[in-house]
Amino acid sequence: MDNSIFDGKINLAGDYNIKFPIDILNDYCKKVNSELKGIVNLSVNEYQHPIVSYEKQSLAATLSGIMGPTQVNIQDDLGEQGDYYQKYDVVFQSDVLKNYKFRLMFVGNGIAGYPVKIVLEKGIAQEISKESNNYIIDIENANDFERYIDAIFNSSAVIKVVQDIINAAKRKMIIMEEDNQ
Repeated sequence: MDNSIFDGKINLAGDYNIKFPIDILNDYCKKVNSELKGIVNLSVNEYQHPIVSYEKQSLAATLSGIMGPTQVNIQDDLGEQGDYYQKYDVVFQSDVLKNYKFRLMFVGNGIAGYPVKIVLEKGIAQEISKESNNYIIDIENANDFERYIDAIFNSSAVIKVVQDIINAAKRKMIIMEEDNQ
């Protein structure tokens, strides 16, 4: 009998070839920021809040929950424990327009990187997936994630947002120059 439990099925060196969502997004930031020459910046930031819509519980509902019996599912204590869910927001903004930003999407993934969840601004989601009204997309691998990100950045909705920010920033720069003269 072989003493190996995993029988060579575990790679202790790890798989460093997986391109994580944050790496792909950071590559896009570099490209976009280079093309837009600092007039508009794209950033990916850690995000600490929920990335999908949820129901807030009222104080009355919370208190009524305290009073009644609560079902405990033991399965909640099995499987993954702790929190290793990375969440990011992807934002367009201009240094000139201090009080404005356009949050393009939220992105979230677990320890393996994939599947990755994209929560896209609704108008952009409607353009990209014309047959569905779904703005929450789960993507299974890096190749599909890159293709979807390409579709987002090439959408007319995103191009319009970026152009609008450029126009507003340029107008503000002209006003600032006139005020300095």
